[in-house]
Amino acid sequence: MSRESLAVFVGLAALIYYLAPRDGDFNASGAAVAITPANFEFEVILSAQPVLAYFWAPW
Repeated sequence: MSRESLAVFVGLAALIYYLAPRDGDFNASGAAVAITPANFEFEVILSAQPVLAYFWAPW
């Protein structure tokens, strides 16, 4: 395996690990945490962990 291939493999493995859901990412019922204007600062700005937000709209 070439050095470049190994670097890509390690990078992808790290990305998958980093993006994998953690226990703290969900509330007690197992649903994803909904971010609202009321909890945005606490859940996103003051988070000790990096935050990945997924946005969608029913357009």
